[in-house]
Amino acid sequence: MAKPQRILVLVHPQFDPRKGGRTRSATEYDVWKALCRLGHAVEIAPAESDLKAFDRQLARSNPSLVFNLLEEFRGCGVFDFHLVTYLEALGVPYTGCNPRGLIVTRNKLWTAHIARGEGLSAPASRLVHGKRSSFAAETGFPLLVKYNREHASMGMTQANVVRTRAQLTRSLVRLQERFDGDVLMQEFIPGKEISVGLWGNSKPEALAPWRLNLPSVNDIATERVKFNARYRFKKGIRATRWIDASAEKNLKEEARRLFMLFDMNGYARLDFRINAEGKPFLIDVNANPCLAKTEDFATAALAGGVDYAQVIQKIVQLGLNYRPRQ
Repeated sequence: MAKPQRILVLVHPQFDPRKGGRTRSATEYDVWKALCRLGHAVEIAPAESDLKAFDRQLARSNPSLVFNLLEEFRGCGVFDFHLVTYLEALGVPYTGCNPRGLIVTRNKLWTAHIARGEGLSAPASRLVHGKRSSFAAETGFPLLVKYNREHASMGMTQANVVRTRAQLTRSLVRLQERFDGDVLMQEFIPGKEISVGLWGNSKPEALAPWRLNLPSVNDIATERVKFNARYRFKKGIRATRWIDASAEKNLKEEARRLFMLFDMNGYARLDFRINAEGKPFLIDVNANPCLAKTEDFATAALAGGVDYAQVIQKIVQLGLNYRPRQ
């Protein structure tokens, strides 16, 4: 039995697990309950925009670890690194990815360029400026259009896969009108969508690859696929263990290499598209992915014989052991 710790769980107030139970906040609820069952002294710290209030709670609690489940700050997803930076500056241990890894992996253009620069495969990518671009003429259709820094498939519908200039223009207008963020165009890779979970600090371990069984090789993981269980059931979409012994070893090694290239630690999930020739292309990097019992990271760990309580305890221990790289 691991030594009990004083743990402060950092959450958005909307997902406070003490209010509304698991139906409102599955990840926060599952983590909170697991930590309590493991014997830790657990306190919830809701934080949205008031750093002073969080600082007072941090001083009162004097935790041995902050379990970070915050995905945005001041209403902005790309500000998620700020509180982690603050904790690191104070010398307070925390779970999940460090601020440098969060900043790099939030930028899909950077991750694609870093991967390609190191000889690994990622789609050709370029930011959009305005409503027109020469990228389509250079790369050809089909293209995938998405937000460069937003996560959770924000703005993603099947219409983001464009095959004509007219479709490209409509998608760009829709995304730019919905949200004032950079839009990215990428070469679209038809194929299987495979994710690899990883955890570790200096020596990451890759978990079993997981496949999202989409209807066809031309489909993508849209907002509706990720957040609408009724739609997934209707379409027969589910995530299952991907079994391909000949390809798994190489895919895991590539995922481990990318994890280190992006200066990550803690736990992460990397998403790939595997084309018809069996070649993997990095399409997204998820630092601090969803930790709900039923989501890919926990189920991939379970496939390797690690139950949910062990997953949470391992993440706690990684946070306690992490030392910022110089």
